[in-house]
Amino acid sequence: YEASSGNNGGNYCTWNPLTSNSSGVTISNGNLDTVNTGSAYDNPRATFGMSSGKWYWEATITSFAGGFHAGLATTESPNQSSTWLGNSAGEWAYGDSGQKYGEGTGSSYGSSFASVGKVIGVAFDADAGTLTFYNDGVSQGVAFTGLTNGPYLPAMYARVNSTGGAWNFGQRPYRY
Repeated sequence: YEASSGNNGGNYCTWNPLTSNSSGVTISNGNLDTVNTGSAYDNPRATFGMSSGKWYWEATITSFAGGFHAGLATTESPNQSSTWLGNSAGEWAYGDSGQKYGEGTGSSYGSSFASVGKVIGVAFDADAGTLTFYNDGVSQGVAFTGLTNGPYLPAMYARVNSTGGAWNFGQRPYRY
């Protein structure tokens, strides 16, 4: 975060701790790190709503015991303590098993990322309505189209058992 990095100032997205349930994900480190040490599923939302433009962010898996998704949610979608991101209306996600989940439907999509150190990139083109995911810098292809009724919020899911990630919304240089 030094001046020489070019990313030392500005208004950046972070996780909104008010959208995390009290028995699920703990948000720390300036609201950029997440880990589920609780007893419930949790799907926190971030602070920026996106309706236009092109957006990108990354998550580095810091601990993995199963169940990690990165994606988008509408402002109306519920943060559920009983299910994963992508299983409800208004939610789209890429899961650690390589599946994609959109509004309750799961299907085969890309490579799995079930290990510590993996970097998952999320690219959202709000103008075109497309959502693409990256696994260690490799595009997994367009996962979803037709997402043009924003605002959409970055969203994540971490199942119980201490699964967590370090998130970068542009506060520092991206890995990929």
